[in-house]
Amino acid sequence: MVELNRARKTALIAIFGALSIVLTAIRVPLHFGNPNLGSTAISLSALFLPPGEVFIVGIVKGIGVTIWTAQPLIEIPAGLGDGIMGIITHILLRRFRPGAAIVIGQICRYLTTSTSIALTWTILSCFRPELQRTGQNILQIFIGFWMWISFPAVSLSIAANSLLAGFIAEMLYRRHLIRHPH
Repeated sequence: MVELNRARKTALIAIFGALSIVLTAIRVPLHFGNPNLGSTAISLSALFLPPGEVFIVGIVKGIGVTIWTAQPLIEIPAGLGDGIMGIITHILLRRFRPGAAIVIGQICRYLTTSTSIALTWTILSCFRPELQRTGQNILQIFIGFWMWISFPAVSLSIAANSLLAGFIAEMLYRRHLIRHPH
């Protein structure tokens, strides 16, 4: 990875952040969660930015898409989870080719993105009676929300973003526009 100065890092954060917001417009509306291509830009940012800045791209996505969709209880935690996925992807680049690192990182969204959204909704359900599920303990409520967001929304999103971002990363790698660290 080439050492970037502050202005270039800021510019890349803005470019990948804006791209992540715009790509969320390509989505499939579902009952809970809307699979979209927003995390493609976060995965690709992991190829060019250090982990902290990749996380900021995730935050930008979460805030930007919240403003766009008015769904902060889904989009803010999704942005946080996607930012963590970007950090994981960056770390995976040390051991794997770019396409493989992106696919593995995207699969980690079951842990990062699904969990952050499910945790938000579980905590919210403690304070909003209409979200409480009678007779269930907090772990059962969390698992219910996690399953609800993961299948099919996050699963479809992982598949689409893995294909697109992985393909782009491999093309950049094969054309020597990015380097593998080894």
